[in-house]
Amino acid sequence: MWPDPALQLNPAYDPAETLGELAAQGVIRRETAGFFGHGLRLYRHQREALAAAQRGANYVVSTGTGSEKSLTYLLPIYDAIMRDAPERGSVRAILVYPMNALINSQLKALEEYAAGLAPARFVLPATPARPPLGNGRIFTTIRRIYCLRII
Repeated sequence: MWPDPALQLNPAYDPAETLGELAAQGVIRRETAGFFGHGLRLYRHQREALAAAQRGANYVVSTGTGSEKSLTYLLPIYDAIMRDAPERGSVRAILVYPMNALINSQLKALEEYAAGLAPARFVLPATPARPPLGNGRIFTTIRRIYCLRII
């Protein structure tokens, strides 16, 4: 009546360059590598998504759980902002998430990336579900990124 137990391991995703290597090659800005970590090694699907985004092409990423798909859009967004007047005070990106839990996990990941940076000039706006962040350290120069939940 019950299926036999199965043990599955996450697949090994093909590695690509580190962010430090990409910054040295001029593919991304040094500030981008500094934010996410110079030693962060991308997977091939992340590198291909970055290249597609930099060409202005549309792309879809479909990989398994734990493949860090969020970097396929966060990295190009952050790098594009660093390349185009990052001090400009305007909305530069709107991220739409299907669930609050995903929003919260993404915010936590971004906070961890930004932990070693100097206090940011800008912070995410507070919402009724999320009070203002205590130390104001999220992004170095992003004015606002609105995280919306579609109901």
